[in-house]
Amino acid sequence: MSDTLDWRQHAACGGDLDSWFPEEVRPTSAKRRAIEAAKASCRQCPVQRKCRTEVLERETGTPAEMRFGVFAALTPEERAAMDPVVRARKPVAA
Repeated sequence: MSDTLDWRQHAACGGDLDSWFPEEVRPTSAKRRAIEAAKASCRQCPVQRKCRTEVLERETGTPAEMRFGVFAALTPEERAAMDPVVRARKPVAA
């Protein structure tokens, strides 16, 4: 088995991905709680670093509004802010 797939077997999310995609949760306070719960689980994950590396590579150049879910304790907006391609597209404030 490839190393890329092997790390996923040790991920804290264990295939229960509903908790990591809180975009549709209403109201906003419930969405914030869902995001924080997912991030807390990610922070305890033994393969968080590998997850972060993979998701950042996979999403390179993808705008925040086209990213979904919490991965490696990062929201779509947080991942987009780390993306040098996305940052280069943003106009500089005057």
